[in-house]
Amino acid sequence: MNEQEINNYLQIMSETYYKFLTSIDWNDQNLLNGLKEGKGKFLSNLWLSLFNKNKYSCAQYISFKALDKLNRNFKKELVFEHVVPKRLYIQEECENKAKNNELTETFICDLLSKYWIICTITREENDLLNKSGLKDKMPFNWDKENVFARYDTISLKYQLNPLFKIR
Repeated sequence: MNEQEINNYLQIMSETYYKFLTSIDWNDQNLLNGLKEGKGKFLSNLWLSLFNKNKYSCAQYISFKALDKLNRNFKKELVFEHVVPKRLYIQEECENKAKNNELTETFICDLLSKYWIICTITREENDLLNKSGLKDKMPFNWDKENVFARYDTISLKYQLNPLFKIR
């Protein structure tokens, strides 16, 4: 998949996420409580629906160990993982802008272009992220450029996912 094709998908995601976030009444706490899980899963569910494939085929990257497990059909031992934690670096940024009526599709698209990277990893690799304290955040001294900084910290080896293709 080339960069332009990915950018087309990210543009669709940006437009759709913008519509979703700007339609929410951010002052209605009952509504926000009901939407909590949906807000958290919205982008991932949208990404998966655009490809209409199993989630491990929709990850741009895959760890070497995960590819081996996938090839042996051990899917229960795999994790669909956001290289840059989505909640903190995409979702919260966009929601804060939406609450203040400052959100734009361009802002969303810029964040997605920079940080929307999915990698299939093993449960063991996911446990290493948890133990390192980096499950839901980037390293303390993160430069906001090296999107694989968490993986580098735990020496997680990855590659482009050979299964990641446009329909």
